[in-house]
Amino acid sequence: MGNELSTLTEDEKRILRHPQSGQASEFYWACRNGDVRHVRELIERIPYEDLNCLEPNGSTALHAAAHGGHVEIVRILLNEQGCRRDRPNCHGRTAYEEA
Repeated sequence: MGNELSTLTEDEKRILRHPQSGQASEFYWACRNGDVRHVRELIERIPYEDLNCLEPNGSTALHAAAHGGHVEIVRILLNEQGCRRDRPNCHGRTAYEEA
């Protein structure tokens, strides 16, 4: 992964992760909407721990991709990025259970 994140200011990092308090991140929306190209772009700038974070709605980006049936994004998150498949959402369900 690139180190582009180190060149961003703290404000830019915060906006990338959570644009406004209470809103899901840009990464979450790209996963939810099945935008593979944008997901790959964002992965290069997001720290690993943010790939697994619970968004304000109580789900992770993996939950969103699985729920939406976006198989390629699920594969990227699990096989290429090593996202946590066992992380429950606010309803106690894993991404597998949301699929």
